[in-house]
Amino acid sequence: SMIFRMGVGPQCWSGCAAVSSAGIVGNGTPSPIVVESAIDPMESEIPYVRFVRSSQYAGPKSEGDQRLPGHWHPNMTALEDLFYESGFTEVDRLFKEGGRGGIVARR
Repeated sequence: SMIFRMGVGPQCWSGCAAVSSAGIVGNGTPSPIVVESAIDPMESEIPYVRFVRSSQYAGPKSEGDQRLPGHWHPNMTALEDLFYESGFTEVDRLFKEGGRGGIVARR
């Protein structure tokens, strides 16, 4: 069996918390964890996470409206490193297309 985590990380205030919860769910199982997430599409070997305000999606009008939470966008390097730092021993890039990226992580 596989564990899928789709689009969870960007809504979390702590990317590490999202990865840790994936680690708890997958702890002790040989199954891979497949993660799909919003990412910052710029390529860089340096890991970083960019915060995007909700108004950057909906335009200036949304600033006065009831605000939606902002989103965290790691680059692919940061997404992979979050899993390595959480104890996963193998992290493979599945895809990167525009502002979306996917990995598979194994313990």
